[in-house]
Amino acid sequence: MPIARPRLLLSAALRGAPAAWLVLALASPIVGCDTGARLGALWRGLDERSDPQPIVAAATALVPGIDRLRRPGEFVLDLRADGALLLAEVDPAPPDSDGGRRLRVRAVGGRGAPKALADAGLLEDARYLPGTSALLAITVDHRLLLLDDAKGAPEVLARDAHGPLSIAPGGHFAALLRGAMPDLAPARLALARSTRSIETLDPALAPCWGVLVDDDGSLRFVAGRAGVRGGKPAWHRTGPAGSVGALLATPLVAAPSGGPFADGPTAPLRALRSVLFENEAGLHIVDDDGRSLGAPVSAFLPVALPGQAALLVHAARDGGALRVLDVRALEQAAAAGEPVR
Repeated sequence: MPIARPRLLLSAALRGAPAAWLVLALASPIVGCDTGARLGALWRGLDERSDPQPIVAAATALVPGIDRLRRPGEFVLDLRADGALLLAEVDPAPPDSDGGRRLRVRAVGGRGAPKALADAGLLEDARYLPGTSALLAITVDHRLLLLDDAKGAPEVLARDAHGPLSIAPGGHFAALLRGAMPDLAPARLALARSTRSIETLDPALAPCWGVLVDDDGSLRFVAGRAGVRGGKPAWHRTGPAGSVGALLATPLVAAPSGGPFADGPTAPLRALRSVLFENEAGLHIVDDDGRSLGAPVSAFLPVALPGQAALLVHAARDGGALRVLDVRALEQAAAAGEPVR
């Protein structure tokens, strides 16, 4: 049978088949179609209005293929809509290290930036830019780089940069931390080609961590010194980029004074009606005002599935087994006061 026919069957299945058919279509061997291509087909065939159950079932069927791509000790750092993956392994920190993460990162599948990525050396973090062949990376010597093989040498966008990186779903903004440890302040990077710029918030807020950027450029983060509770850590947010409040941080007074806070190795993620973030206890779900919506889920190193209400998560803080979480189910369980697993 020609290769084109099973690809057409797969495409038809992705457009509207029930979950069982999706699993069969994606799990069965297809000549010339690797795991990255299957991931790409999944994202193209389903949109954010789709029933999450087929999405979760189909993505779960791809986990064994992703596992086969991982080397011992690697975890999934990011994935892109065409099925490209960033896989990372933690490199032991030398005695004189400033304590930041040191990752060996490689790109697998899709049209990534493998040469530029290899040339960048050890990284604190790296993330794909949606809708492009490029990625952002923060090196262990704290340079913020734009990596794109099509453009040749890496472009240095900023110095004194620290992770983790947050990328807005639309790809127009990114967020990071800047400064000298431990006095780090949030920074917003505008990625429009004609107006690429970076703005850093008031250093008096430092130390800060757990930065999230939304599609309008607004920031959400934890500030450790300028909270409204006697200088204790508190969630803050800013106005959208370009607004009067773009660089003004307002405390989320409804958030509990004791947290939870986003102090894990990944940036918080915007869900449908909530914010998700990790710390040593696991994956937390909070409302937009920072109020906890339930006990943490035993899941770590979350990666958003492009354009979908689902997450790829790991079983342990250093990686481990993969599974797919349905974000809608997490939010519904939290709203109902049910245990979230």
